Amino acid sequence: MRYISPEETSPGKGIGPEDNSHYPQNATKQQGFLVSAFGLALGFTLVILYLLLRIPYLPEKFIEFMPTFWGSIVYSIIVYFTGGIVVGCLLSILYNLLLHKRFELFGIEHSID
Repeated sequence: MRYISPEETSPGKGIGPEDNSHYPQNATKQQGFLVSAFGLALGFTLVILYLLLRIPYLPEKFIEFMPTFWGSIVYSIIVYFTGGIVVGCLLSILYNLLLHKRFELFGIEHSID
């Protein structure tokens, strides 16, 4: 068996398995999944805390539309899941700014030099 140099196994050479993990688009896709998972977990945690503590966070205009217990649960799920995803995205942008001095927003990469 002959020795295969790293140049021969680099992506696009056709020898060896394709490893595109170092490409930025794959990193941002994976990061997007992690941010979504973090946001959903945060939202789920906030919904559970709301149900356990019964924090009265319903504005007056929503109380007339959802006067029932289940209506308040639906409202809390919508508010806290959306809030969790937004907070997760903001934390991801802040993390990338502090660590890499760049971040991606809506598929466009921004960098601070």
